[in-house]
Amino acid sequence: MTVRTIETTTVAFAKKRDRILTNERRSLPERWHDFVMDAEAGMRRYRFKQGCLVGNLGQERGVLPEGYRERSRIVLDRLGRRSAQGETGR
Repeated sequence: MTVRTIETTTVAFAKKRDRILTNERRSLPERWHDFVMDAEAGMRRYRFKQGCLVGNLGQERGVLPEGYRERSRIVLDRLGRRSAQGETGR
């Protein structure tokens, strides 16, 4: 796996999250429900054997090479900020 793989996965996840969490035709609780249901569908598709690449890296950050640790920290921070923006509708 490369840093590019992390970036590609992050961009795809962010697009999906933004599409769901910025849907103004749905209330905020409905948007989060839709987001969770989409995640569950993805887990079912892979029979719960494949986790989130970025989440898995975050859990194993302590044993990763420094470049990966820093990159995963940046990615997780960015995802957290964007999710919080989705909560407020900004």
